[in-house]
Amino acid sequence: MLGRVYQDLKNHALYANLSLRRPEKAKLGKIVVPLSATAELEKTRRRVYLGTYEGPERRALGGIIRKDDIVLEIGAGVGIVSASIASLLEDDANLTVYEANPNLEKSIVAVAEANGFSYRPRIACIGAQDGLVEFFVNDQSFESSSGFLRNSAEQRKINVQQHALSTVLDELHPTVLVIDIEGAEAQVLDTTFPSHVRAMSVEFHPHITGNNVISGIVKGLLDQGFDLLIDSSSERVLVFVRSGTAE
Repeated sequence: MLGRVYQDLKNHALYANLSLRRPEKAKLGKIVVPLSATAELEKTRRRVYLGTYEGPERRALGGIIRKDDIVLEIGAGVGIVSASIASLLEDDANLTVYEANPNLEKSIVAVAEANGFSYRPRIACIGAQDGLVEFFVNDQSFESSSGFLRNSAEQRKINVQQHALSTVLDELHPTVLVIDIEGAEAQVLDTTFPSHVRAMSVEFHPHITGNNVISGIVKGLLDQGFDLLIDSSSERVLVFVRSGTAE
């Protein structure tokens, strides 16, 4: 408890210092974040200063990713979590990044380059089958979805390419999945995963899907032989590892 209080005080002191200087770049753990590179990265400045940006998701990574893993990230956002994943791998070529919102491509590339990584995002969403789908983006935030923003006054509809999950899993043979797709996890996780998928980190969005849908997803993963790792999970980010494979 005291350790957490000390870290919070340290983060707020750092936040005050950085807020005055407003550097073009800042560190978040091991990751360099080029805050001035894009408008989207600029919006993360406060949370990067405080060390809270995607905290539960970043913390989950250390509990499941091994150096020799092949990782598929679905829903990269601005790419800070992507770089955190790459930093844990022997070769960042073993990371494939999907992000459906084309507005975020420059941010993902900027963060990768700032940290010396060569991966580049695939601008497409993941779903049940290949094709072109309607996608809703909010230019005032990072929010984007295949459906839930339809009633937002700030939403804008675009068409994006969708890649079939089964095809992507066949192509890449990932061992770890990292998923944060703003409610669309209900569709992506409604499948039987091949045996080479050893672990996954999933950020759930109960305000979008409802708790009953999340309960069904969790039950489905448990029925497939995944264990829920409570110690590696926090807030809305749940970590699953196949039984007998956790270290």
